[in-house]
Amino acid sequence: MNLLDAVVPLLALGGTAIQAVQSLRQLKEVDPEAHRAFVAVDDLKIEYSLAQHPVRWIQRRREMAELLRESPAEARLYKRVRLQLAAWLLLFVASVLAVVAAFLD
Repeated sequence: MNLLDAVVPLLALGGTAIQAVQSLRQLKEVDPEAHRAFVAVDDLKIEYSLAQHPVRWIQRRREMAELLRESPAEARLYKRVRLQLAAWLLLFVASVLAVVAAFLD
């Protein structure tokens, strides 16, 4: 294995992690309304643990879905932040897989 084959994916992973953290920290300043909406919805969604309170967890999920249907603006803001989180998660997973692939060769 070439040293460069191992270092490049590790650097990509580190850069992706740093950029993701910085981007998510800036989100609060750049789009405070979306940040507020996401935190409010997410806090209510995670109020009950699926493992400890499965019935309450399902009820809370239904209530939150109904509230988001009633407030399309809030739903758009929530989805925008959730999409950003998903994008960074995909980039991070791709970087981890690149590191794994480099060390398996």
